[in-house]
Amino acid sequence: MDSVIRVFDLREQYINKLRYILGTYDWDTLFYEDKYGVDDIDWIYGRFLAAVHSFISMCIPCKLVAVGPRDPDFVNSTCQTHVAEEASSA
Repeated sequence: MDSVIRVFDLREQYINKLRYILGTYDWDTLFYEDKYGVDDIDWIYGRFLAAVHSFISMCIPCKLVAVGPRDPDFVNSTCQTHVAEEASSA
């Protein structure tokens, strides 16, 4: 049975976009507890994680890569992505 994993494109342009979004986001809207009437740190942390995951999905493209049981251990998802790109460009 193949397992499917996400491989993120970590090129500088995408990381810079994420840095910009994280740096310019108004975090007060997330951490200002009186707005929601909640002072539960777990709830605030959950909202923080949701925001960061949302920004990552907006800024960093990713591909799904299938890793099968016959793939050797050294053939990781990055290797498979490069092989797939080479095959599609040929």
